[in-house]
Amino acid sequence: MKDYVSKRLELIFLAQNQAQKELVANENFQKMECLINNGIISTTMTSPPINPKYSDLYLLSDNSSGEWKGADGKLAFFTNKWNFITPTPGMIFAVLDEEKIIFRTRHHTWKGMTITEIK
Repeated sequence: MKDYVSKRLELIFLAQNQAQKELVANENFQKMECLINNGIISTTMTSPPINPKYSDLYLLSDNSSGEWKGADGKLAFFTNKWNFITPTPGMIFAVLDEEKIIFRTRHHTWKGMTITEIK
């Protein structure tokens, strides 16, 4: 199955004779909508919010619980359920509750700066 998934955003490739291609395409569109030009709400929460909204995005900290259990360090985004993706080098996000920009390094760590440092 790994051969049928893109390496950076884990988008599912369509197969030539695949049934219900529109479902896979729609899932890919939802993932792109939630990950591209979207701010991370928080990097410190350990459990999902009670009433998430469509496209809510979080960077999960250690010891995540509830529906996030076992997804430490991943990006979690909400569509009609929680979805997870492993961050890849080069990803850049605004962290809304901290007012800073973070980016994923080639060493698989996050580096950041506050928005006031950008001015």
